Amino acid sequence: MALRPALAQASPEPGCINLHSLAGAWRTAERELLIRFVDDKGARLELDPVCPALAQGVELSIVAAGGWACPGKPLFVRDNNATCPVIEMRPLSQAEVAGALEVRAAQLRSVTTLDKVIVQGHH
Repeated sequence: MALRPALAQASPEPGCINLHSLAGAWRTAERELLIRFVDDKGARLELDPVCPALAQGVELSIVAAGGWACPGKPLFVRDNNATCPVIEMRPLSQAEVAGALEVRAAQLRSVTTLDKVIVQGHH
């Protein structure tokens, strides 16, 4: 996901999240993302179940009017092939984001990479 520097702006209404302050994002399930902001707070985004599953390693964009994700307002996640509506945005505290990052780091450490295998067949 392309990240932009944080812009100092006033929130248009209570509970809104400035998407310009994104510091990172990762997929936590087929239709779920966790996003982290420069202040180490974050949010969990659940996508509409009718959307196709998000592929790993694909660049994503999070889109909302004016760059602000506000409760009850349209919010979308876009990849190369689809734009999916977010059906739930749940803000996360710094501690919750830190816990999610620890889980992600443990998952990444548990991935096993095998040496290159070359298969040759004879007819």
